[in-house]
This record gives sequence, structure tokens and C-alpha cells, in this order.
Amino acid sequence: MNAIIYIRVSTTEQAELGYSLKTQEETCLEYARINKYNVLKVFIEKVLMKIKK
Repeated sequence: MNAIIYIRVSTTEQAELGYSLKTQEETCLEYARINKYNVLKVFIEKVLMKIKK
């Protein structure tokens, strides 16, 4: 089965809390490998914004 991966980080806080683009991509690719998916493309979206506290 074919698959497309879409990963996204929208805030600096997400990236710092273990949801980095690299971590997401590695997790998705590992899932695809285990489940025998053929990854056709990885889409990456990075929109870094500060969250006001």
C-alpha cells in the first residue's frame, strides 16, 4: 500500500517538547516500515510562531 507523510510544527514550543520535524518524520517512517507501506513523498510544513503566555 502506498502512503504520503505530512509533518508539521507550528510553534517553537512544539519543536522543543519532542514534536520536532525530525522526530515526526522518523516516527512516521518507522510506522510505515513496520506496516509495509510504500512512502511516496514526505511533505514538511514549518510555521513557527510564539505563543503568548
